[in-house]
Formats: sequence, C-alpha cells, structure tokens
Amino acid sequence: MNKVRWLLLVLMVVPFMAGCEPVVQIRVMTDRDLTATALLTNAVTGTAESPTTLSDRPEPTATPSPTEIPATEEASATPTPLPTNTPLPSPTALRLPTPTRPRPTATPGPQSGATRIRFQIGAISATVSGQLGPQGSRLYVLRASAGQLMEVTVVSSSSGLSFAIWGEDGTVLKQHAENRAERVLPSSQDYYVALYSGEQAVTYHFTVMISPRESSALTRIRFAPGATSALREGRLEPGACAYYVLGALAGQRMEVQPTPGEVVGLEVRGQDGSLWSSGPAGLLVIESLPRTGDYYLTLCTPSWAEATAYTVEVTIPPR
Repeated sequence: MNKVRWLLLVLMVVPFMAGCEPVVQIRVMTDRDLTATALLTNAVTGTAESPTTLSDRPEPTATPSPTEIPATEEASATPTPLPTNTPLPSPTALRLPTPTRPRPTATPGPQSGATRIRFQIGAISATVSGQLGPQGSRLYVLRASAGQLMEVTVVSSSSGLSFAIWGEDGTVLKQHAENRAERVLPSSQDYYVALYSGEQAVTYHFTVMISPRESSALTRIRFAPGATSALREGRLEPGACAYYVLGALAGQRMEVQPTPGEVVGLEVRGQDGSLWSSGPAGLLVIESLPRTGDYYLTLCTPSWAEATAYTVEVTIPPR
C-alpha cells in the first residue's frame, strides 16, 4: 500500500519539477478507471485481486422516507359548556328561642324596691296603674291578716303580663298567674305581688282586694224564700266600716240602697275585680252582674262624721 502512495506522490511532483503548473482535475471514476487502478496496484504489490466494478457494488439501500402522518381533521366535538353558577338559596334566619326572663324566687324577709299599697280608711281594695317595658318587672307590698281573702286582678293592654304572690316568710301563694288569683292568707304579715311583662311594653291596671275575715266582720246576706230583697242595719263609728257579702247570678240586676246615703259610702266589688260605687244619693244600681258568684259590699263613714246608725237594702228582681 505504501508503494502505491509513493507512486502517486512521484506523479504529482514531476510536473512541478518540470515547471508546469499542476492541474487538478476531479472527475468521477468509471469502471475502466477502477480496473486500471486495481491492475496497477496488483503489479506494484504483486497481488492478484479481481478488480471491483461499480456494478459489483451493492445498490445503496434507499433510506425509507419518514412516513408522513396524515393530517387528522380536528374533531369537531361540541365544547362541553362550563357549569353555571347555581345561585345558592338565601340563608334562612335561625329563629332562636326567645330567652325566658328568669322569675325571682320568693325570698323571706323584706324586699327592697317594693311599692307599698295603702288602703283608704274603710276601703277593702286599691287599684294602681303603671307601665312596664319589654321584659320588665315591678314589685308591690301590702299588709294583711291571717284568714283574710286576697284577690288580685290584673288588666293589661297586651298579653304576656303575669304576676306572682308570696309572703314575707317565703310562702308562695301564686306563681305565674295571668289575670286573676284568689287565696286565703295563712298568716298576718306583709305580702308581695310582683308583675312581669313579656316581649312587649304594656300598660296595666292592678287591683288588690282584701276581704274581711268571714268569721268576724264579714256578714252574709241571705234572702228569705221567695223574697227579692233583704234589709240589714247597724251602727258605724266615725271612720269605721261594715262588710257584707251575698251571692247572685250573672245577668241579674242588683240595687243597693244605704241610709243615710249622704253619710254612708258604699262600694260593691265582684270576685273578678269589678268595682261599683254609690252616687251622691247613696243608691247604687248594677244593671247586669258580670258573673255568678259572691259580691262584696263595704259601707263606711268618714272620720269627721259622728257615730251613725245605718240601714242597707239589697234588691235583686227576678230576671
């Protein structure tokens, strides 16, 4: 192989040495050129290889062109609509239970802040009026004796007003009453009446009646069989009172005539708290009694009057 190189080098150097410019020609070698080159090489090297022609060379394998990926049509899929914001239902306000105002418990002993109720001379009842705001309360106190009948009646401008009654010793007579309560007092002491309002402000009229003890001062009037009237008489000291009670039916007419009417005052009260008073002449007429039950009559003389003999006539005509 080295001999061939030297031979080619000699062929290239000779023209330069002869003063000729070398001409480099590049051409494609044919099968004949390849054969001649091979014979020359064999002669120099002393080998006897068969010349290789271009036709003997394997055909170049065509490099397969990359398979063209057919363009695929974009799927014309209908876009899925995004979910719409569904409006949430407006929150419903929670109705919390209204807190119940705690009721004060009956506490033995004097209670501070209580308004004392004082009866006029000879009177067996007293009425006070007032107002309470929402969830308000007010406390009253009065003195009464054992065996007396206490009746409490409350009239208010709206519902929700209630009351409780207890003694100074802590004895509870009534708890959470709404309109009316009646109890025979167990002992002589101060008694408390507490009023409670509800969720609304309220105007009220509160009446308490203390009837005399039936065994002593209270006299029951009874009609004779078939009679429509009854007469009672007595004597009153200055500023003193006499007490009577009688039964009647709802819807009946009642007439009460004290004598002398200009001196003896008259008051009639029903168990429901209804109250009637006599006029200047002393005659009192109740056209229709509101309920069936007992009615209390109180006759009193003023403190400036002298001792007075009196009579009282009660008439209930047939219906």
